[in-house]
Amino acid sequence: KGQCVGPNVCQCFGGYEGFDCSILLDCSHLNNCSKNGICVFNNDVTGDTNICSCYLGFAGSNCSQYDCSDVNDCSGNGACMEPNLCSCSSGFEGAMCLDLSCETRSRCSGNGMCVDYEKCQCIDNWIGLSCETPTCYDVNNCSSNGLCVSPNKCECFEQYDGVNCTEEIAVNLNTPIFLNESYAAVVSENRGKGFVILTVSANDSDHGRSGEISYSIEEENIANLFMISQDSGEITVAADGVLDYESISQKQFTFTVGAIDNGIPTRSSEATVTIAVKDENDNCPVFKTFPGNYKIPVEILANDDDYGDNGQIQYSITEESDPDQKFFITSNGTLLANSILRPGAYLLTIVAQDQGVIPCARELSLTVVVDVIVSPNVLPTTTLISTEPASVMSSTIGLQQSSSLQSSTIVPEPSSSLQSSTIVSEPSSSLQSITIVPESSSSLQSSTIIPEPSSSLQSSTIVPEPSSSPQSSTIVPEQSSSLQSSTIVPEPSSSLQSSTIVPEPFSSLQSVP
Repeated sequence: KGQCVGPNVCQCFGGYEGFDCSILLDCSHLNNCSKNGICVFNNDVTGDTNICSCYLGFAGSNCSQYDCSDVNDCSGNGACMEPNLCSCSSGFEGAMCLDLSCETRSRCSGNGMCVDYEKCQCIDNWIGLSCETPTCYDVNNCSSNGLCVSPNKCECFEQYDGVNCTEEIAVNLNTPIFLNESYAAVVSENRGKGFVILTVSANDSDHGRSGEISYSIEEENIANLFMISQDSGEITVAADGVLDYESISQKQFTFTVGAIDNGIPTRSSEATVTIAVKDENDNCPVFKTFPGNYKIPVEILANDDDYGDNGQIQYSITEESDPDQKFFITSNGTLLANSILRPGAYLLTIVAQDQGVIPCARELSLTVVVDVIVSPNVLPTTTLISTEPASVMSSTIGLQQSSSLQSSTIVPEPSSSLQSSTIVSEPSSSLQSITIVPESSSSLQSSTIIPEPSSSLQSSTIVPEPSSSPQSSTIVPEQSSSLQSSTIVPEPSSSLQSSTIVPEPFSSLQSVP
């Protein structure tokens, strides 16, 4: 309520007094300044104890009046309605109500200028108090055989023709013919009012007014979307925002345009127009998951209002927030552990990016809180079944960074040759079992299982059914602390050439039957 300006000396803010600025000044006799000012002590000026100091835009002893002094007090041509805001009287406009408007003269119809209070000065070829009437002086005022519809342009009565309506109309012998029976175009959704989408065109072999063509759109429900120029046949967007792809239920519009001549009687023809609206990547992904503290697993939710690739979202984690790749995020937005997580808080930045040609991305910052040690997450079982009758060259399953690979099974149907089946797992704490079972096969050349860094390889079993010659089966573990057992059990066979187990560095080899 004040500030210290010396040892034990306070300088009070407006509205307060006393040695410690604790006393609130009283302006109840001034309606407490109408809440548009503060109560201050100013005995030197008025002799009164308390007066009002009004805020900017307010005036009067109790600050109840609006102040328009910054806008010339409305120049005497309006009323001050709010602080420095004028409501102008009829015939005036502008911030200070100084400009003439001629609003009762339709602002001179756009064909003149307001030169005095409600007085217009028209440009050439326009007359009237509001400059609303065109003149046709250069075409003999249509020779009294027609109407002047715009400067020096006549619309002749039925039996007359010509620029100044002095000629008799010729017989209307020909019908307008469109250059194409149908027209098609694609327009991007964000095109604004007046954008030209396409132009239709028709020809009429008659002369004079009988050969003059006017174009129109037959369907009234299209008028709020598309317009056509009566004279040129240009089809344009009717208004801004009407083609927003996400808002319109219909993405393609087919309608009829007509071409009619000005003969007597009139002749006309029609053509079909199809316009497809194209989605643009005008929406970015929006996160539905909010920043905060979460525990693994975390479901990240985001949506994009666009369609197709523009609305498809791809999730990722920024390298800066997770340089050691301790986490990974699935295609559907599930955040999982990628390695062993120690207790602590992990601040991550998640990116949601759409798949547009020019993609748009948004970021979300969140904190993953780990209370106890978290192991890498388990990926689901993957099964591949071959239906090729002749040969299965190879099948490969790659599982990255998983705490346990429960089983992966490759079951080929009857085949003459199964050359190799390879399962490669990257860092994993446990590989429980991998089984390859060929059916009715004449030759099993080799089956190779190569796990990379793993704490335990419990067993690998290869059981071929009757076969003429299984040549070899090789199991090569890398960097493993324990290889408990590797078993090859052939069923009746004519010959078993060799079974080889080649372990690389490990701590113990318990048994090899």
